[in-house]
Amino acid sequence: MKRRKGLVFLFVFVMMSLYASAIYANDTKEAVKGVNVNVVTEEKDDKSIDYLVSEDGYVKIARNNSSLKVANTTFEGKQLLIGNVNKGTEITIAIYNKTANKEEYSEEASNTYTIKVDTSEGFEQLIELLEGDNKIKITYANKADKKEDVMVFYIKRESAENKKAIESFVVKANL
Repeated sequence: MKRRKGLVFLFVFVMMSLYASAIYANDTKEAVKGVNVNVVTEEKDDKSIDYLVSEDGYVKIARNNSSLKVANTTFEGKQLLIGNVNKGTEITIAIYNKTANKEEYSEEASNTYTIKVDTSEGFEQLIELLEGDNKIKITYANKADKKEDVMVFYIKRESAENKKAIESFVVKANL
């Protein structure tokens, strides 16, 4: 029984290692794979909260889970982006896809979302991801603050076949 538990633990650890993000936040600013983006950890109510922050600090984004991972892998077709910027900022989120049989990201965005941030200074957008690598390009502009820039990060969506293969994987122990 102990051997079986050990093998199950090992299997779970290996799967988490294979499908978890390659980059994690720490207590300081950390450069990540992307453009104009860092991971910043803030302590709030005895909890660590990780954010994607533009290098100028103007845009701060956290997804709907507490463990933000930037070079993220998911099986889900949709992800919720939640963020903060100043009032009057216009944000455009464009998603570019690269499947296994392509070497470059598509030139045309697979999905585009435009958000005008009001007095709440917050925004949320449910984005749709295609299978394969997705490049998320966020363009932000605020005329009153004279700010305009772009930040880019990546989310890989695994196939449903891979998800089923992992779910049906059985560890057999020779007892």
